[in-house]
Amino acid sequence: MGATTGIVTHHFIDRAELVEAALAHARHAMLERALALPPDSTALDLLTATLPTDAHMVRSWRVWLSIRAAALHDPEMERFHREMYDEWRRAIELTARRDLGDATHVSVDHLMAVVDGIALRATLDPGAWPAARQHAHLVMAWDAVHPAARASTT
Repeated sequence: MGATTGIVTHHFIDRAELVEAALAHARHAMLERALALPPDSTALDLLTATLPTDAHMVRSWRVWLSIRAAALHDPEMERFHREMYDEWRRAIELTARRDLGDATHVSVDHLMAVVDGIALRATLDPGAWPAARQHAHLVMAWDAVHPAARASTT
């Protein structure tokens, strides 16, 4: 974080409070991106907004990935992870219904898994995964599940 222990302990009572603040920040960063989108945005737009394409979102994904790692051994982190994931899944599924039709549920699972993979790679190796590459891979996944894209290739 680039902060001394004194600064951190001045603002947070204990580790749990610090972790809670980091979790709230990660949640807020992704929600902020989603809320900034125009009302007629597609699920692809929403998914694109969550990618770690700038320094702010890379930091948010680092927190998110650490939550996932902690969730393997910490029931509280597992609960938070599940809540956040379910929240995002519902938002994406609601947005995707008009775009994906009957296959929405399975398609959203696929797209979220692709975003997870892209974000993991881009967070661990940002030089190899710039914004354009992240978006290109997400569009490939979108085209694979989007009915209009599938119809144009058959």
